[in-house]
Amino acid sequence: LVVLIALAGIGLYYCFYFKAQTVIRELIANASVYGEKIKGAAYLLYRFGRAGEGDIVAALVLCAAVAVLCAVVWLILKKTFLGIATMTATETKKVCKPRKTKAHSPLLALYSKDLRRFTSSPNYMLNCGLGLLLMPIAAVALFIKGGDIASAIDGALGPGQGLSAVFAYAAIFMIMSMFDPAVPSVSLEGKSIWIPRSLPVTARQIIASKLLVQLSLGILPAALCAAATAVIIPGGAFLRVICALAVITGFIFMAVADTLLGVRFVNVNWTSEIVPIKQSAGVLIATFGGWGYSLVIAGAYFLFGRAAGAEVWLAAVTALNLILAAVFLALLDRRGEKTLNEL
Repeated sequence: LVVLIALAGIGLYYCFYFKAQTVIRELIANASVYGEKIKGAAYLLYRFGRAGEGDIVAALVLCAAVAVLCAVVWLILKKTFLGIATMTATETKKVCKPRKTKAHSPLLALYSKDLRRFTSSPNYMLNCGLGLLLMPIAAVALFIKGGDIASAIDGALGPGQGLSAVFAYAAIFMIMSMFDPAVPSVSLEGKSIWIPRSLPVTARQIIASKLLVQLSLGILPAALCAAATAVIIPGGAFLRVICALAVITGFIFMAVADTLLGVRFVNVNWTSEIVPIKQSAGVLIATFGGWGYSLVIAGAYFLFGRAAGAEVWLAAVTALNLILAAVFLALLDRRGEKTLNEL
């Protein structure tokens, strides 16, 4: 509920932000008309504006209204504060009822724990899961308007050069980099990190569960983005397929890189979960590193790679994603166990 309210607030903010200039121009053009309407419907708001213009009477009226409100708040506090401050919480007894639980493998049990950790924290979901919401929105937007945008890009910058395909990949990768729950996952264990380390599970399984959370939650939205690019970009079948493969392999590479960053910049000595979620070097590198990677791919193709063609370029990007994912996975396997053993 907190996440939904926050997302609704963000949506309303940007809706107001994009319409603010139009509203201000309309208000200035018809200031006298709106002034009369506000004077009749919201007199104190009208007096507030008049006070800003230097009207002494309006300022006195406004001060009187504020004084009355302060007096009302003071009286309410005087009568209720002591009771609220000394109130004891009521306790209710809960009856424990036995229930059956299915046995799971160690990896699945760890995965379920990490998944519940992600879905139980609004801060975690909002700061590390925004890309999970933006990816389906981007896919739908591509299905609706992507064809026109791709045609405009190719028409303006060079038809037949596959610029729209490379730019689409770069834009989607930039959005995917905003989904990084694996980065703070190890740090969020906090001082309770000894609990999973005392269980009959390996360090590899603990780290793999955190990687699987990001892969399992994001693979479907990433696949939708890949399908959208394959549908809307102009070109042959190979270009469409290789662009979709580049998106999928890019998501896998990014998930492995995020997990490695989480192990490299682990911090279990925090007092607020905001520290590993928003204030860690790993999250900073994951987000801005993803943006930088996408800009390098698009910029290098625009400057140097057009002679090779978009098909060859995206095939090379796909291979690079797989190579980097394999290298980072090997580093994660070696460094992860050492890091957890030292915590």
